[in-house]
Amino acid sequence: MEKSVLETIRSEYSKLPTAERKIADFILEHPTEINDKNISQLAKLVNVSDATVVRFCKHLGYKGFHQFTIFLANENGKIAEERKAHEELLKSEDSVSRILRRYTQEIFEIRHELNSELLIHCAELIRNSTFVHIIAVGNTNPLAQYMHFKMERLGVRSTAEISPEGFLNQVNLAERSDVVLAISQSGSSKQIVEGVRLAKKRDIRTIAVTTSTISPLSDISDYILSSGSGHATSRYHIDSEFLKIVAVIDLLLEFVMNYDKINSVCAFAPEEIFSDNKF
Repeated sequence: MEKSVLETIRSEYSKLPTAERKIADFILEHPTEINDKNISQLAKLVNVSDATVVRFCKHLGYKGFHQFTIFLANENGKIAEERKAHEELLKSEDSVSRILRRYTQEIFEIRHELNSELLIHCAELIRNSTFVHIIAVGNTNPLAQYMHFKMERLGVRSTAEISPEGFLNQVNLAERSDVVLAISQSGSSKQIVEGVRLAKKRDIRTIAVTTSTISPLSDISDYILSSGSGHATSRYHIDSEFLKIVAVIDLLLEFVMNYDKINSVCAFAPEEIFSDNKF
């Protein structure tokens, strides 16, 4: 029988460097408190670096922090609790109303993280840019494609390469007058963080659309548009974070919208052409 996560920590404790023992001590004392924390939040909590957390997980035999938290959540019974709560919710008579109320409330909570001044400033950066390079990976790639399409219909030139190789090439060739807009729920995607780091080296302004205000991405971005919860969970199937990030994107696009710009570049011309393909 394989050792549990906590048993592994105890058996390897004496071999860990001092900084990593601080992480081990915290987890052994508070095993359920890291279920909804990302790597930067845990690092800040125990006063170590993100890299130290990664080394800690690898010293225990895990590929990284993400895999470590999945194993620990299973052992804590967190996933079983979530399943039970979800099944009970679906069986309730007013399940649809309850779910929609939760969605509505969570989206409304975004107002605590965003304000008009921040959105106006980001919208001005976007409108005055030569190109907006929208970067995303994994399940947020569709959001980048959606934003790319909407932005060009607003008369703003943009790119949204699907592959990391593609968007890193775009960022590497970008001008100082461009903007890099990074979309990441966790704020911990290495390829996205590296893309923003590359933009910073080229003195290009960066905007992050993310869940967590404490993350590797948030630490290096010029502007952070948070979806409101302030932290990121690795279990995206149980929350409406995707929906909230769409709300942030649409909110930003509302501020970007400028009818004079739209008219001056005839941004609606493609829609007129494609109108023949609709009944």
